[in-house]
Amino acid sequence: RDVPDAEVDGLLADLARIGAATGEEGLAERALSALEDRRSPSAPALRTEIEALRLAAAPRPEPFLGGSGRPVVRLLPKDLTWDLYARVLNAEEVP
Repeated sequence: RDVPDAEVDGLLADLARIGAATGEEGLAERALSALEDRRSPSAPALRTEIEALRLAAAPRPEPFLGGSGRPVVRLLPKDLTWDLYARVLNAEEVP
């Protein structure tokens, strides 16, 4: 059955977005790879969008009040991501 290229590209893009938003990295990467293999013109822009979705879906540590009454964040090994390292090195507001 003939399916228009735009429809297939749209489906693959939706799968990549769903994978990134739910933490299914394999699904997102396979869908992006398929789009790139099809030489879809939307693939580079979608890759940028997927990175933003991955960052938004990443778990954030929960702050609690320390002895001084200031918010303190307990970081667990699972919370240490490259994004967090970059934010610390760039002296941005951490978590």
